[in-house]
Formats: sequence, C-alpha cells, structure tokens
Amino acid sequence: MKQSKDNFSSGHTIIAQLLSLIPREVFKEVTEQEGADRYYKKLKSIDHFITMFYAVLTRNSSLREVCTNISFIAKSLIPFGIRQLPARSTLSDANRKRSHTFFQQLYMRLYIHYRTNLTGNWLDIGGEVDPSKVEVFDSTTITLFKAVLKGTGRNPLEGKKKGGAKVFTQMNLAEGVPNFICIRSAATNENVFLKVM
Repeated sequence: MKQSKDNFSSGHTIIAQLLSLIPREVFKEVTEQEGADRYYKKLKSIDHFITMFYAVLTRNSSLREVCTNISFIAKSLIPFGIRQLPARSTLSDANRKRSHTFFQQLYMRLYIHYRTNLTGNWLDIGGEVDPSKVEVFDSTTITLFKAVLKGTGRNPLEGKKKGGAKVFTQMNLAEGVPNFICIRSAATNENVFLKVM
C-alpha cells in the first residue's frame, strides 16, 4: 500500500502530530481570555500544556519522570511553541497555582472547534433512536495516594483510607467524547452531578 504524504507525518513524534491538531489561534484566545500567562515569568501556558499533555500520553507517574523524559523529544516540540523545558519545582508550582479553568476552557474550545468532525455512528443502538439525540452520563472514582480529597466507601481494616476524586462525565452518543466534565471529591453523591447539569 502506497503511503500518502497528506496522511503520514514521517519523522514526527506522535505527540507532535497530535499537537499540530490544536489551532494556535484557539490556544492564544483561551490564554488571553483566562489570563493564563499574567503572573508567570518562567513557565508559560504553552510550555505547561505541552508538558502535561506529554505526561498524560506517556502515563508518567512523577514530575521527575516527566521532566527527564520530555527532554529527549524537546527538539520535535519547538515548532509547536514550547520555549522552555520546566524544572520539577517550576512545574509543581504551575500545577498548584495556574487555574484549572484555563485547561477547562481550552478543552471546551477544542470540542466546539472539532464538534462537526466528531459526529458519527460509533455506537450502534439498534436503530431505535437517533444517537445524536441521546446523552449519557457516568461517574468514576480515581483513587489518589494521599488523602488530598475525601475518600469514598467504608474504612479498611488497617484504618487508612485513601482519598480520591470522582469524575462525572456527560457525552453525546454520536460524538464519542465528553461534552461536560465535573471533578469532585470521591465521597460526592451522584445526585450532586445532576444538580450541576
């Protein structure tokens, strides 16, 4: 089978190919709207986003891993706007101080930008109803290692209860990606999600 240059990016890392799908004007608008770079001299929002995007894709479990491993592909990330590889302490500070609303708004703007391309019949429900008219929602609990957020369930025998976060997600069946995400402590009841919606 002959490969086409239009759909094959030879020599580019997967992360570089995925980053090329994020329109620069969308990223710039969200950054200005949220004031995401206002008080940050070292780690700009683009550097922070690319670093965390890399961490999620590679499933690195610590900031040390992220900061070390991203240095191996740093040259391929320069065309996408990364200016500086973060030190571990700088990345830790940015994760603590930069508002989550920046990432939330960026996701929603990208969702709106690509929404028309998402529609398809990726889940067959027997033709009983149009999938584009069905919204599904679910919650899942993510256990954290430290008691950052209140945990769920009964206390274990050893008396130590891990904290966690509960992610509430809403998705249109025809699109296959979340159009609404809400994160609360793991002890939050599902009724709260319905009230937020």
